[in-house]
Amino acid sequence: MTCGASRRLSGPATRRHRSVLPAAPVALVSLVLLAAGCAGGPGGIGDPQPQARSEAGIETGPAAPSGGSGTAAAGAAGEQGAESGASAGDGQPDASPESADGTGPADGRGDPAAGAAPGDGAGTAGGGTLEPGGARNDGGGTPPTGSGAAGGTGNAGGATGSADPAPAPPITPPGPRFPEPLGVSLTRLAELPAPLAVAFRTQEPASLYVALRHGEVVRLRGESGRADSSAILRRDANAVLDMSARVDTRGEMGLLGLTFSPAGDRLYTSSVNRQQVSELWEWPVAADGSVDAARGRLVLTLEQPFANHNGGDVTFGPDGYLYLGFGDGGGGGDPLRAGQDPHDWLGTILRIDPRVGPGGEPYTVPAGNPFADGVSGAPEVWVWGARNPWRFSFDRANGDLWVSDVGQDLLEEINRLPAADGGAGRGANLGWSDYEGSNPFWSNTEPPGHVRPTVEYRHGDDARCSVTGGYVYRGSRLPGLGGVYLYSDFCDGTLWGYNDVAGAHPIHLASGAPPKSVLSFGQGPDGEIYVLTGDALWRLEPA
Repeated sequence: MTCGASRRLSGPATRRHRSVLPAAPVALVSLVLLAAGCAGGPGGIGDPQPQARSEAGIETGPAAPSGGSGTAAAGAAGEQGAESGASAGDGQPDASPESADGTGPADGRGDPAAGAAPGDGAGTAGGGTLEPGGARNDGGGTPPTGSGAAGGTGNAGGATGSADPAPAPPITPPGPRFPEPLGVSLTRLAELPAPLAVAFRTQEPASLYVALRHGEVVRLRGESGRADSSAILRRDANAVLDMSARVDTRGEMGLLGLTFSPAGDRLYTSSVNRQQVSELWEWPVAADGSVDAARGRLVLTLEQPFANHNGGDVTFGPDGYLYLGFGDGGGGGDPLRAGQDPHDWLGTILRIDPRVGPGGEPYTVPAGNPFADGVSGAPEVWVWGARNPWRFSFDRANGDLWVSDVGQDLLEEINRLPAADGGAGRGANLGWSDYEGSNPFWSNTEPPGHVRPTVEYRHGDDARCSVTGGYVYRGSRLPGLGGVYLYSDFCDGTLWGYNDVAGAHPIHLASGAPPKSVLSFGQGPDGEIYVLTGDALWRLEPA
């Protein structure tokens, strides 16, 4: 089945991809030392190769998650179209599927001890130029055709594509500092092996849940009766959910994302299985927070051509719909040219209603999605043109969507997609792989509707090389950081903050050194920020 096509299955929606043409050599990097442009040399693991695919939607082999059957409810697959009740994207607000009274979790990337790569892997030379005839002069192939295939995207914040593209804006020094508190510290709450995501149920103020890369979901409880105020969190003896028999941890794969439904009655996990297929699972949750592993339902899958750039972040938006991110498929330099193909789930953020549809569909497509009619793009696609969206989050004060996208050889970028501009990223094109941030990559013509980065920084200016996205701070303990977007970098664990007035600045810790590597972030129900490193869970607090 060609890329972007769909067919009806008896189980979850599944995406396959066209054959991968031979790509320039790409070194899969370790979590300790990354690609060209990172500090130090790459920890190469050899060239990633595309995996063989079976004809079945879900290949057989690994066991289903603990206690589960590994099957999904029967229903339609792929794009829902008219059969799911989805109409052409008309920009009208959708009826919320449920009240958005819960909090979304953090999602993360691999761990230094575990050997996963963070998603900025070295690849075909990103700094190459284009010859007059259109071919790259560094052997990287030819520019993709049909850039900006979708017409009329929602957030057309960039140039509209012309023979003479607008020059990339310079990276300017930041302005005056925001009123940072006099003392900021990180409190170590628990030691954990490769924590990649944290999630909260508002129904359980004493607990929080953490996804471990190898496939377990564990519950931590606060000694004070509240998780958000306890100095130490204790891990339950048994995992709430164990998917380790199914999850693959090669490359950048693993259990990558975790979120609860707003009502707290369903848990969603985003992972990559041992056939190198991304999976979104739904699990029933009891009132006491226990997960029924025997009743897991597979919502959708996506074949991954390489073991890197898997994305995997998942959260519910303020509109009550589920958002799920995927990288461009990996291999370096976008060898599939998926970035500028809105019909392909690779390199996108999807938006779906994950509940079973009225006709038994595994999920339905909101009518307000930009390509809901399936003509100019896949109905599920909300944002496209991403390389590897390594954490995205909604500002709980105004609904803005912040997307941190890992760069190739030159730039790391953070994109703010305002809710007031057509719906928090609706149809936004982040530009990859025609552009890397504000810099041309495969094309000297800026793609139509390109939304240029809000923040970007260059490899080589310091030790940073792979952005780790976070949250806009909306807590009360650090008032000087109110409204500041907090983020970090995998190669240099310094915490950074950005707002529109002051620009980007490092957050100075009053005591102790910053983490060597930040894998992910989380946000509690009270707006306070959690930091996930290779071996621990931390909370940002006053010194």
